[in-house]
Amino acid sequence: MGNARCTGTDRERRPLCSESLSSGARYLVRNPTGSDGGFVLFVHGLGSTAAAWNPVACHAPGRTGLLVPDLPGFGRSPTGGRVPPLEAATDMIVELLQRYMEQARVTVVAHSVGAIVAMRALHRVDSNRLHRFVLVAGTLVSASHVLASAQAATADPKLTAMVGIHALAGAIPLDTRGARAIARHRTLRAALLWPFLAHPQQVPEPDLLAVLPHSGGSESVRAIWSARDVDVRALMAHTEVATRIVCGDRDRLIHVGDVNTARSLLNPDEVVVLEGCGHWPHIERPAQTAAAVFES
Repeated sequence: MGNARCTGTDRERRPLCSESLSSGARYLVRNPTGSDGGFVLFVHGLGSTAAAWNPVACHAPGRTGLLVPDLPGFGRSPTGGRVPPLEAATDMIVELLQRYMEQARVTVVAHSVGAIVAMRALHRVDSNRLHRFVLVAGTLVSASHVLASAQAATADPKLTAMVGIHALAGAIPLDTRGARAIARHRTLRAALLWPFLAHPQQVPEPDLLAVLPHSGGSESVRAIWSARDVDVRALMAHTEVATRIVCGDRDRLIHVGDVNTARSLLNPDEVVVLEGCGHWPHIERPAQTAAAVFES
């Protein structure tokens, strides 16, 4: 899966095959081996692509099945047309779950706004075939309030500015050449990646090149705009799957109070707080994120 760094389990990896759904949306799949293998379905954040999960997915045990989609309008997947981006993304995850959850239990792992997509999808399928839901920097309670309410935006200008920065970054397409320039230039890293990473200089270049190319675009703007109508608290309150939360202690988009709110609503079996980590734990701390995803 691209340029990801891995050791140990890297030698055990089996190739992923490219598949498509009825909508034309694309995803990568590797079937599990053995009765206890199961699938892990990765949902990237909006404005990103499936490749962003490379640094985590390459740590998957050899027996574990993987499902790694490009959400509609991102990566290799066409847009959902007139269907709003969040709806199209939710429909895709529902179709994937319905296609594969009869074969084996599925763990759903979702990053940032992808966690909203995942929760909406989880509410539409049989939870008995789901093993766990892992939110990676996905407890966006306060950020969603800022999007939905002018009063909340005014009350927390620092968070409002950060939401704006993330929205702007998601709106700007980045090709491979631009991504490579950022990854290789220390000044550009520091100037452009601080909203997402606690320590931009410490992330290996191959991991940055997994997440940066082909990100952003108009679908990100449409998705973020439509997300303002989502009640994240209600989604969490009605999520009945066993959950686990992974977050960075220097995530500029998520407050400590957001994690506490998610803890009370989701009752997770574990909250993994990664020290010195920002909004991209799957890039900044891939091994620790993988441990939270793949360990029972």
